Amino acid sequence: GLRLRFVAPATGRYTLWLAPSSQARELLVRNRDIGPGSIVRAAKLGGEVQGRTSSSSPSLVSFAATAGQWVELKAVSESDTVLNLAGPDRAGDYSVIASNDDSEGLNPRIRRRIPVTGTYYVQVDSLSDEADDYTLGLKLVPAPPPPAPPAALRPGVTASGRLASADDGRLFALPVAAGHA
Repeated sequence: GLRLRFVAPATGRYTLWLAPSSQARELLVRNRDIGPGSIVRAAKLGGEVQGRTSSSSPSLVSFAATAGQWVELKAVSESDTVLNLAGPDRAGDYSVIASNDDSEGLNPRIRRRIPVTGTYYVQVDSLSDEADDYTLGLKLVPAPPPPAPPAALRPGVTASGRLASADDGRLFALPVAAGHA
């Protein structure tokens, strides 16, 4: 099942929300000893953080960001690392807004626009039980260019081409009359 590892940044009452599902769900809450090195470390955009992480001892990094900024978070390690980005919403609550496991081999990368000004938290986790070193880069990046206008599609005509990278994409427009599949 899904796991959420959460280290409270301050003493207080926290709210968990579980989405409805047609399948049975189980919610298990427990305290975990995450080790002495697993405190939240403050960082700045444009910098790097080095640390150690394992599946039993995730690392947490915080940074301040402004709404509208584009950021890239990238972890480099010999182990299979995972990045989770949590941030505030307009109501002041926090939730995971992005996750990545394998953008470049075993190295995860998150690139996204910051929706709300505030403090963001990056969890650097590992799929390995063995602790390993990592470097987390936090940088501002330019906004991606707007997508090209949609290409017209017609029934029975094949569209072909090549995407330049995992971040590339193409838009297509297909006119469909109501009631037709």
